[in-house]
Amino acid sequence: MYLDIKDFGVDDRYLAHTPDEKLSEHLECTKRYLEKIISDKHLKSIIDYLIKSIDETNFLLIKEMFFNAIYLHDLGKTNPCFQAKKMSNPLFKKEYKNCSDSKHSFGGVVKYIEHYKTMIETYEDDTTYYRLIFILYNFSYHIDKHHGRLNKIDDYFSKKQQEHPDFTNAKSGNYLDVKFEFYILNKLLFSLLISSDYYATTEYMAQLPTDDFGLFSQEKKEQLKTKFDDYINAFPEPIGINKLRNEIFKEAEKNLLHSDNNLF
Repeated sequence: MYLDIKDFGVDDRYLAHTPDEKLSEHLECTKRYLEKIISDKHLKSIIDYLIKSIDETNFLLIKEMFFNAIYLHDLGKTNPCFQAKKMSNPLFKKEYKNCSDSKHSFGGVVKYIEHYKTMIETYEDDTTYYRLIFILYNFSYHIDKHHGRLNKIDDYFSKKQQEHPDFTNAKSGNYLDVKFEFYILNKLLFSLLISSDYYATTEYMAQLPTDDFGLFSQEKKEQLKTKFDDYINAFPEPIGINKLRNEIFKEAEKNLLHSDNNLF
């Protein structure tokens, strides 16, 4: 599922953070946190469901694009100008004087799009082709914005239209039937990218690995439920409209506990 970073020219020359963290190390650490978050928060089934609802036939390709948008988010750091100016990498000292653009997000977008666009262009069916192109450019938007915040994707699309001759058809999203599921998938992608990158960067910069992702243990859940039940039971027997509200609350609590015990 994950692509080989060597195929994108990533080797030990490139740094991710000063003074000496290699880009390959940062990408691998990001992947490790991504997998841990997905496992701890039981997200695999959710991701699979969302992707299958969008295009079950091309499930494997879309899932690969999803995960590699996170794993390969810093490919743009292979920009020699970024290495020279931002990383003070001595291996790229000669590039310093001739450098103009030392940004890295955009370069990562280009490499990511070029890889998958070549694959997608082998599809002859227009509906599948435009759907996959639309998904590709949406996923690439998160790479472009992973050091900022999401704005209007239409602005991003207007810039990308010059790169793709048929993008007017793709950007409409008319070839995508399930807009809500696709929206949720994109929000999840951005959240996972930002979180995984943050934890990986923190581990290196502060020498602080993260193991706690804000999850309640079963013991703490039971303690909280006991305290909450004690609090509710301290009130007198509800009457009138409060009796109905109490019954609705108990039904909601029962369903929540059932869902928690049978989560995926």
